[in-house]
Amino acid sequence: MPTFPAVNLVAVVVAPMVTFAVAGIYWALVAPRLSARLGGAAEVERMPASGLAVAMATRFVLAYGMATVIAWAGATTAVGGLVVGLAAAVAFPLTILAGQTAFGRGTWRDFATLIPQLLIEYGLMGAILAVWR
Repeated sequence: MPTFPAVNLVAVVVAPMVTFAVAGIYWALVAPRLSARLGGAAEVERMPASGLAVAMATRFVLAYGMATVIAWAGATTAVGGLVVGLAAAVAFPLTILAGQTAFGRGTWRDFATLIPQLLIEYGLMGAILAVWR
């Protein structure tokens, strides 16, 4: 039975906080412009505090899981972590969100607005976790 590799718990706490802040900047500065260019509203709906709390909590879970995968992959550089993070973003949330959008649970404009944020967040988290193992 495989065992979980040791991960740096400080990195697992710091990486989600950094990526949460970067996502906040993205949604405040980039997403409204991108949404407007795609024909949507220039203002992005503000998330309630309870939604932000859940978003932050899920990032800690994501960081632990990604740190484990990075350790199994043997990634120890920023580029290695970036590759693992981008692969995870494409393999999981983007494919699931594309399927949900195809079945009418959201708009393609919202999906297109979300893609850069997910790629940036997962890539950055992967880079942080790989370097800080």
